[in-house]
Amino acid sequence: EKLTAQLSGGQWIQLEVQGRAEELPALLEAIPQVKSVSVEQVETNYHSVSVETQGVEDIRNLIARKVIDAGMDLFQLSAQSMTLEDVFVELTTEEKEVGEEVSA
Repeated sequence: EKLTAQLSGGQWIQLEVQGRAEELPALLEAIPQVKSVSVEQVETNYHSVSVETQGVEDIRNLIARKVIDAGMDLFQLSAQSMTLEDVFVELTTEEKEVGEEVSA
């Protein structure tokens, strides 16, 4: 698990929140360790949020603070480490993109 975190440089954090989530991606992406944020509306005013992080630091507390400070209700927050397959796909995709940039 530590090797996967070191190779991938991150993990996925899943949240379930209630409230206006329009500003949530910008708020969470202001945290330096956040790589990307996606928000999916599950029901009216209820959202499922996926946060991809970089680095090995656990930032769930920072994410929870941002959500609560924004006036949203936090119903769930859990971390999922990237699988070796996720790491492989990310590494090979990055290598392909770098290779394409070099040949362009």
